[in-house]
Amino acid sequence: MAAIVTPTIRTPLLAAESGSAGRSHVRTPTTKDWWLYWDALTRTANQNTAEIKAIEDLIAAAVRIGTHDERLAEAPEPIGALWMESDRNNVIYQAQTVADEPQWVYLTGAMYGTAIAVDERPTDLAANDTGFIFLSSDSPSVRWTGAIWGPLDYVAEQAVVGGPGLTHPNVVAKVGATGEVVEGGITDESAGNSDRVRITAAGNVGIGIPNPISKFEVKDGVDRNLYIGALASTVAGSMVIAALNDAISANTPVELRASVVAITVGGLQITNLPSTNPGAGSKRIWYDPADANRVKFAP
Repeated sequence: MAAIVTPTIRTPLLAAESGSAGRSHVRTPTTKDWWLYWDALTRTANQNTAEIKAIEDLIAAAVRIGTHDERLAEAPEPIGALWMESDRNNVIYQAQTVADEPQWVYLTGAMYGTAIAVDERPTDLAANDTGFIFLSSDSPSVRWTGAIWGPLDYVAEQAVVGGPGLTHPNVVAKVGATGEVVEGGITDESAGNSDRVRITAAGNVGIGIPNPISKFEVKDGVDRNLYIGALASTVAGSMVIAALNDAISANTPVELRASVVAITVGGLQITNLPSTNPGAGSKRIWYDPADANRVKFAP
């Protein structure tokens, strides 16, 4: 707004006041009095107007609205200033100091559009746009990782300091494209971070083994493997609990400890039962062909 100007006074500033001598009266302001009053009021109004203009300029610099290209053309100042991109659903950028230089950095907000019918995702994003959200109406929504588009629930990778409950830094559960889940840091203390828990796309679970072939496998050491699942069996359609060597070519010893072992339904079938006495002290059962195939125990 233009400054207010007090009109020039037409009465000499030294003119006498009006009124009759010797008569008691209420003093009537002279033209000079009115001019001085309006001049003081004018100065005050102009000062207030200038201060309001300064505040308006500060607000205009701190919060600006414009297109994406207009933001790129504007200097990121003052530090802390905000810019709303009017052509990208008012996503907000902030002027921040990055590597000792003022730069525009994505702060918050989301852009809406399509990604399949027409790919409306921005194509000029970079590191300062990390976290930029694109909400798609025809495909899963995504978030800019700083280099590529990632899932909306993407969390930027950060180093995790190892501690009593974490044996490795930077080790988290990994989910593959086919649904495979791998955990490399629950109990592993090797430098290579080899897999210790794995769930394959087929639903097989392995502990201590990266490629389980049965529904549940545990590897406890060299040639010490426990398998549960539909492996090759001597009984059609049965589930198998097997202790095998690493080559899966031979059975290995297994010990079952319990106060009582009960088979509540069906019968007990023992295959490959020895037909010769295993000898005293072996504590094994065998059958004797010379004695009508009776089952015997070698104490």
